[in-house]
Amino acid sequence: MREIKIAIVEDSDNDIYLLENLLKTYFLELTLVGVAKDAESAYQLILETAPDIVILDMELQHSKGFDILEKFKGLHNFQTIACTSNEQYAKDCFAYKMVDFLLKPYKLEALVSAINKAKEQLTLIKNSEPNKIAFPRFIVLGSLYEATIVKPSDISYLKADGRYTLVVLKSGKSTLISKLLGDFEKLLDPALFYRVHYSFIINLDEVVSFNRPKTTFCVLRSGEKVPVSQRKAASFSKHLLQG
Repeated sequence: MREIKIAIVEDSDNDIYLLENLLKTYFLELTLVGVAKDAESAYQLILETAPDIVILDMELQHSKGFDILEKFKGLHNFQTIACTSNEQYAKDCFAYKMVDFLLKPYKLEALVSAINKAKEQLTLIKNSEPNKIAFPRFIVLGSLYEATIVKPSDISYLKADGRYTLVVLKSGKSTLISKLLGDFEKLLDPALFYRVHYSFIINLDEVVSFNRPKTTFCVLRSGEKVPVSQRKAASFSKHLLQG
């Protein structure tokens, strides 16, 4: 069974402590991928870890939870549990199709119920999808007027560039594609490719060294140094050893 990843976006240390302990006590099957206390770190956390569930404080110190959701508008596929002490946000929260809306201070029964709702929604989505994911044998790089067809194995690494992605081939040729890095991540077989950083996906066969914790990058056959985020370092190292 695929692990269910959950992220917490909350600026109160007391509430973070409560939520973390709740997960450890009642939801051992969930993997906490990180905690963010502000909008920018929350954005990076979600991009980097692709959580299935996000517990989102709607009133952060310098921004609103809606600011984070707007950045992922039309792109995100995580279940959101909204948390706030202000009832006026309820209508807006449901307009964003959040799975549940919780008022602070947190009540244990309400939190457990909200997470169970999110899990049920994930199960419905999973059951509506084909059982087997077929990854493409070829990928088209380019535009309508000039395109190159490559095998995924020809790719050395991919780098996010705003709403574009730079695809670098083993041959050294690179192409800037009008597609998000996350879209490529869905196309590529996770047994062959790994997202080591919110801005980078690498071909695992191209990695020649990764000396953790002395470095925060891995070296590819081309000599290129690709950054590995601190959050991904442990799981990436484990993945290399298992491979």
